[in-house]
Amino acid sequence: MAELVVSNLVKSFQNGARAVDDVSLDLPSGKWLTLLGPSGCGKSTTLNCIAGLETPESGTIRLGDRTLFDTARGGIPPEARDVGMVFQSYALWPHLTVARNIAFPLELRGIPARERKGRIADVANIVELGSMLERYPHELSGGQQQRVALARALVYEPKILLLDEPLSNLDAKLRERARAWLSALQRRLAVTTVYVTHDQTEALTMSDEIAVMSEGRIAQRGTPREIYGAPATPFVADFIGTSNFLNGTVLSRDRGSGTVRVADAEFRFVLPDGVGVGDDVLIAARPASLRVAARDDSSTIHGRILQRTYMGFRYEYLAEIAGAEVRIDGAEEIPDGVDTISVSLTPEECSLFRRDGHESKRAAR
Repeated sequence: MAELVVSNLVKSFQNGARAVDDVSLDLPSGKWLTLLGPSGCGKSTTLNCIAGLETPESGTIRLGDRTLFDTARGGIPPEARDVGMVFQSYALWPHLTVARNIAFPLELRGIPARERKGRIADVANIVELGSMLERYPHELSGGQQQRVALARALVYEPKILLLDEPLSNLDAKLRERARAWLSALQRRLAVTTVYVTHDQTEALTMSDEIAVMSEGRIAQRGTPREIYGAPATPFVADFIGTSNFLNGTVLSRDRGSGTVRVADAEFRFVLPDGVGVGDDVLIAARPASLRVAARDDSSTIHGRILQRTYMGFRYEYLAEIAGAEVRIDGAEEIPDGVDTISVSLTPEECSLFRRDGHESKRAAR
């Protein structure tokens, strides 16, 4: 399978607003890249530009040794790109059987009937639909329809697979099973894949790499562990998982690290370049990084409990700390009637940002 390279891609709406604003990315052969972000961030438009369903104003798109689009020459048509695509709606022909739906791209390409039959059988077995080839879409479950759409995209052996939120129409339990099945299938076939979703769980569990998009740009790209554990901006920290945000002030700096006051406690953090004594910073902490403290000391933050939630194996507290609402995990219950809480913060599990949000550093270990 071929390597995908997208360089300086720009696509604007009719009103002039940029849906894709200078996006560049590369994807090695056989890997899975997820474009992740909220609605309107440009992820589906980027995917459609790769597929040839949208025409960019500028940039280049290469797949292996073929140029699919460049500014000077324009683009080749979608049917000539060797791209398989699965849409959110599946787009199955309701009057055609499973076999005929899968066969459709082969018929368009003039593949002989005998070869078509063999390919259909092979790909139907891969997606576990070998016994359902004579059924119609309305006779299938949502998960089975999704597999038909996937089989249709794979049957002509495309160089790259593009998936636009293909699991969003499934219920929660079926979606969980489909994630595992689809991820295992992609790795078994080693097909280069670009996947679009707004679901962070899908992105974290299925991807080799994630590109988080915001306002038409890539805010951060990295492995799932990098994206979750070391977000580059407050937007990424807030969008991936759940983050609490606390304000801090730098009290001292010694080379690359310094002491930061957070509420009524002090912690040692790695500091971004240009941040000095007296500067304000923003700390992003996952709920699991804020815990009910066993004892008070100089690294204990104090707050006021706003809400208690019993989670079965743990407790979650919503508290006000220095004017901010934060969620805190606790192994033990704080009795009703006690409205104060002491919180320990684990600096090495947090991310520190400049207040302008343009840089971040992991806390010192």
